Amino acid sequence: MSVEQKVISLIESPLNNLGYELVRVKQMDKDTIQIMIDNDNGVNVEDCAKVTRLANNILYVAEAFKDYHLEVS
Repeated sequence: MSVEQKVISLIESPLNNLGYELVRVKQMDKDTIQIMIDNDNGVNVEDCAKVTRLANNILYVAEAFKDYHLEVS
């Protein structure tokens, strides 16, 4: 399973529960994961911050990713 697929499997449902659509997950380089989100009202900085915290917590607890940088847009 690719990094992208692992991230999707971990965060897609919680994001949907908060009203966000997971548009794309892409591994940019060895330690950078980009997550693109959307919702019916558009996405602002607060949304990106909320999703960053959520994704970081989920990935940390899952111990799937140790050293990575997360970009949410």
